[in-house]
Amino acid sequence: MEWLWDRVQRSTRALALHIVRAGSVPHHVGLVMDGNRRWAERQHLERSAGHRHGFDALLRVLEFLLECGVGVVTVYAFSIENFKRTKEEVGELMALAREKLHELAKQRNFVQRNNVRVRVCGDVTLLPRDVQETLARTVAETEKNTGPVLNVCLGYTSRDEIARAGLRIAESIGRGDLEGRDVNEELLAQCLDTEEFARVDVLVRTSGVSRLSDFLLWQSAFAQVSILDVLWPDVGPWHLFWCFMRYQAHAADIQTRRAAYLERLEDEDWNACCAAALGNVVDRDSITAEQRETVENELAAMKLRRSRHVSRERRQRRDSIRALL
Repeated sequence: MEWLWDRVQRSTRALALHIVRAGSVPHHVGLVMDGNRRWAERQHLERSAGHRHGFDALLRVLEFLLECGVGVVTVYAFSIENFKRTKEEVGELMALAREKLHELAKQRNFVQRNNVRVRVCGDVTLLPRDVQETLARTVAETEKNTGPVLNVCLGYTSRDEIARAGLRIAESIGRGDLEGRDVNEELLAQCLDTEEFARVDVLVRTSGVSRLSDFLLWQSAFAQVSILDVLWPDVGPWHLFWCFMRYQAHAADIQTRRAAYLERLEDEDWNACCAAALGNVVDRDSITAEQRETVENELAAMKLRRSRHVSRERRQRRDSIRALL
């Protein structure tokens, strides 16, 4: 009867994929993988066994997400706050991270088939040197892949990420590379560790705990948040299926609110450039052709400064990762 059960599972999985693909598929999914320790305790296993089963669950979930057509997955692997755990457990987690990152890069049946590009988010300088080197190798081995992106958050909290981005923007203003009016919400978003993938569509947390735990706070402004009452090692495709159904039920409203947000940012840029170029804010409908050209030139200069700053940020970030090899 085992063959029959396998056939039923394959059929129901295919049905779930067909239903998800028929609607609006989220581009970026964030995962707070909570509950590994509690799972191990309930199974009367060592704590490290819970983390290892958690990695198996990650591969299972990633496989389903990528089959659905998700383009970016960001996983919360190790928070800065986790350094407060016992020295023994931190050591176990670092050893597991080193082992599984290497294993992930070598997972030909997964990484190569899906053309996955692995990237790292967080302050890697907080991690042991050997883990830093393993991270850098994993990123280097997959950086030429052009398929879906897997962001692994290690030594990460969202507040630290935002603070680091803000500091670098302030330094750029001090050097004269940016002007004060260049700084807006979108520039900060582009300078976060998630870079061009700053918009999260669905944020999922397991274990039934209703908190974000300092994960992707900025990126999740318009995200559909799902709290699953299941421990991470037990999570499967059907849990994600229902998260997607909830997202699709609200997708149109989410897109409307995002469009209004982007329109507001454009208006703020226009007003800032009007004030800089003309000395006051002029309505677009009543502006003269000469004034419009002046303001549009100022807008173009502003966008160029922002673009150069973002490009420099990303180049420096990649160089810092390569330097660990």
